[in-house]
Amino acid sequence: MNSLRTKIKEKRSQLSSESLKFLAQAILNNIQRSISLKDYSTIATYFSVNQEVNTADLNRYLWEQDKKLFLPKIKSKELFFSAYDIDQTLSLNAFNIPEPVNEEALITAEEFDLMFIPLVAFDTKCNRVGMGGGYYDKTLSFIKHIEDTKKPKLVGLAYELQKVEQIEKNDWDIPMDVIITEKETYFS
Repeated sequence: MNSLRTKIKEKRSQLSSESLKFLAQAILNNIQRSISLKDYSTIATYFSVNQEVNTADLNRYLWEQDKKLFLPKIKSKELFFSAYDIDQTLSLNAFNIPEPVNEEALITAEEFDLMFIPLVAFDTKCNRVGMGGGYYDKTLSFIKHIEDTKKPKLVGLAYELQKVEQIEKNDWDIPMDVIITEKETYFS
C-alpha cells in the first residue's frame, strides 16, 4: 500500500498551481451537480495540503448555502471535529495540517449529515486509500454498526489521476458512498 501511496502522491505533486485551481473548480461543479445540499446542514470538510483537492471554493460555497462547517482536529490520537468559520484562526498540528485552535465544543463524526473526505487513491467501487494513519477509518468505524438512515453521507474528493483499478480492502476500511473527481461521480 505504501508504494501505491508514494506513486499517487508523486503524480499529484506534478500538478501545477494553475491545474490545481482548474481541477478544484471542476470538482466543485461536479459536487453541485451530484449532491443536493438541502438535506444536509452539518458538514465536515477539510483543509487541503500536499496537492489534495483544494476545498477553499467548496467551503465558501457551503458557507453561502448557510451550512455549518467543521474541520478535523486530532486530539489524543483521535479525530474530532471543530466548527470552522470563514475568518477563523487555524494552527498547524503534528502533521502540519491546519486545524481550528478551538478545543471546546469538539464533535464526533456521528453528528454529521455529510462529510467531505480527502484521499490518496480510490477505485470505482468507492474504496479509498488514505494517508496511512487510519484516522478516518477509526473515526468512521461506527458506520458498520448503525442503520443507513443514521449514517453521514461520505464523499471522497479526488482527481481522476488518483483512480486505480482495484484497492485491496481490509476489514477496518470504510468505503465512501460517493467519490467525486473533475470528470466523474462514482457511487458505491
